[in-house]
This record gives sequence, structure tokens and C-alpha cells, in this order.
Amino acid sequence: MEKTMTISNKTTSPNRLVRWTGILYFLVVGCGIVSEILVRNIVFIPGDLAASVEQIMTYGLIFRLGYIIILTRLVFLTLLVLSLYKLFGPVNWDVALVMVTFVLISNAVTMVSLLFQFAAPLVLTNGDYSTLFTTDQWLAQVQF
Repeated sequence: MEKTMTISNKTTSPNRLVRWTGILYFLVVGCGIVSEILVRNIVFIPGDLAASVEQIMTYGLIFRLGYIIILTRLVFLTLLVLSLYKLFGPVNWDVALVMVTFVLISNAVTMVSLLFQFAAPLVLTNGDYSTLFTTDQWLAQVQF
């Protein structure tokens, strides 16, 4: 009896990559929905800045959990666009590269925005900052 050796192909099949891309897309959408429902509807009150500040102070854990969910969504979005780049690259490398560039720039801008959102509870809860600004300046800072 003759033994034959099979060599496995380690390249990723397109079907497997498409499945992972679909899973990543589902995770991006799921994280976005959860963060909108969890943070936007519970913590922020449209048109009432003082009530929103009170909600941030009351539901600080939910506010921070929403922050973590949004960061997780950005990681999934980066992985999604990289898998789309691998899928669409053979069709048109230039357009796929532009897609990756736009998503990475938007992720960077979103992370800077999240830094300001994360700083809001820190400024509100730290007593050292309370003597630095007037009430109007505080409301302007929190609104920013």
C-alpha cells in the first residue's frame, strides 16, 4: 500500500473570507444599535443640558459601558474594512485603498471625539476643577 501525502492549501478561500466579513458587518451593526439604545436613549436628554449632566452623573457606569461598546465597534469596523479590502482588491485596488483610507480617517476622528466624551464625567466628578470655571463656562465645556 502506497502512502500519499496531501499538501493543504493555507490560503484563505473566498467563501470563508465572505463569511467572516458578514460576521464582522453584523457585529458592527449590533454594537452601533446597542450603543445608541444604551447610551443615547438613557443618558442623553435632547435639549436639556442640565438633565443630561445629571444623567451622566447618575448612570456613569452605563455611560462608560457605551464608550467601550463604541470602541469595540471601531475595532470591528477596522477589521471589516480590511477584509473588504482583501475581497474587493482584485477588482480595483485603487478604490479599495481609498475605502480603507476613508474608514481609518473616520475612525481616528471618532476616537478623538470619544476622548472628549470620556473626559466629561472626569471633569464633572473631580472637585479640583470646580473652582476653575464659572457655571456658564462649565455648561459650555460639557456641551462641547
